[in-house]
Amino acid sequence: FDVPESGLYKLVFRVAQWYGDGLPVYRQIAIDGKVPFKEMEAYKFSYQHEWRTEELKDEEGNTYLFYLEEGEHTLTMTAKMGPLAKIINDMEEDAWTLSESIRDIIMITGSEPDSNFDYELDKKIPGLIDTFKELSNNMGRSIEEVTAISARRPMIVNNFAVLKDQLDEMIKDPFIIPRRLNDLMSSQSGLTLSLQDIQNQIQQQSTRTQN
Repeated sequence: FDVPESGLYKLVFRVAQWYGDGLPVYRQIAIDGKVPFKEMEAYKFSYQHEWRTEELKDEEGNTYLFYLEEGEHTLTMTAKMGPLAKIINDMEEDAWTLSESIRDIIMITGSEPDSNFDYELDKKIPGLIDTFKELSNNMGRSIEEVTAISARRPMIVNNFAVLKDQLDEMIKDPFIIPRRLNDLMSSQSGLTLSLQDIQNQIQQQSTRTQN
């Protein structure tokens, strides 16, 4: 783009972002190959199912100003994960932890446990209930983190909420764990699929911009 004279300028884009089930996308914004300041390392474009004109602003609504010398400049935008990186990493760890717990349970109960038998899993699997408490807390945190950056409630938040409810019930009454094993396995599969889905969405996301 051409700058008629040196000075401070606003950057305004035509933007459309309707990928990711309500999740935002993040872009690194560079001018002539350099990121002008840290807020441009991963600038957030919110989910909205229509084209819009967007002026780059901070979280308080203050417009960012860019000093540009007179002449030709090149602006580039590179896809970044931003806060989604932490969310995805946490999901991977939680899915792995839950999978390990399910494996430990099945080693005692078998794949088709007797729902009327007390396997005393909270006693036979050291740390099981503590693990469930940690996972429940993690689900609550993930719900808050995803909701905070999303324009609407993504389906993945519902998956977190269902798993959290299941874990809380099992923490309260470990006797029902074998009876609810299939539900727990379904939630674990759902968490893994949600993780894969969000990773695929990030790869496929493309914010169309025009300054």
